Amino acid sequence: MTDDNPEREIERRLNEAKLWPLSSYGWVDENTADPDFIGYAMWQVEPPVSDERFFWTHSTRDGVPPPPAPSERQQSLMVSGTDFEGLMAWARLSIGFVLSQVSLAQGKTFSDETIFELHRAGALIYLSTASDRMRDFFIMAVFDKTRDRYDRQGQFGIEPRGRFKTVFVEALQLLSGRQDVASSLSTLLPLAEQVEELRKRRNEMIHELATEAARRERSDLAKPITKAAHDLDFNLLQEAASNHRRLQKERLGAVIDELCRWYRLLIKLSNEAFVVEHRLRK
Repeated sequence: MTDDNPEREIERRLNEAKLWPLSSYGWVDENTADPDFIGYAMWQVEPPVSDERFFWTHSTRDGVPPPPAPSERQQSLMVSGTDFEGLMAWARLSIGFVLSQVSLAQGKTFSDETIFELHRAGALIYLSTASDRMRDFFIMAVFDKTRDRYDRQGQFGIEPRGRFKTVFVEALQLLSGRQDVASSLSTLLPLAEQVEELRKRRNEMIHELATEAARRERSDLAKPITKAAHDLDFNLLQEAASNHRRLQKERLGAVIDELCRWYRLLIKLSNEAFVVEHRLRK
């Protein structure tokens, strides 16, 4: 990092990558909701549990009865929704650390990528968990069930209900007559399919991280042993180093693209899920 303020440097790199915090979605300006992210405006202005509990607690007026206690459904929606927000904030910060490490690792023939891989693993875990929390939110919003109760029902057609995308497939069929949520449900399914693929890849990616040192060791041991030439061709060495830097740049770029893609998919998926929950509630 080149900035004396690490947080500012990370935020600068996230802004360059156009990876915005969740709080920036939902509004064109302070008075106008963004039609492309109307779900975030709904979630912020009219969440499942209103602010009246807070205002009653701090009110100086006497004789005003307290608002009703939130139902289990409301509590579940609020907990999973706010947990999603927190996990996405952590995922974004972890991606920021990954971005900052790329600049340190890139172009160095013998760079240690341990810190880069550490933050990559953290980002993957947070993105995967955030995906689960939004699925929890959607299950409660549409089926009025916890994830465990929904998953235990077994199959929906030929698909296990424990599969990530199944709940979105079933909701599309269940609510086929609801025109107010039809567009959001149609948008959700392909997004869920993409997130599901990334969740499958997560285990592979974590395994790749855990065995990177072993992979290098296997590669070295598989090579036939040869004596070093007495007249080394430094042009060949430079070419090999150049190829290494090129492959490294491609690999690091692919890692960044995958993390950013997952984050943006979850922004879109959660926006539509917030729309569905709000309109079913209303």
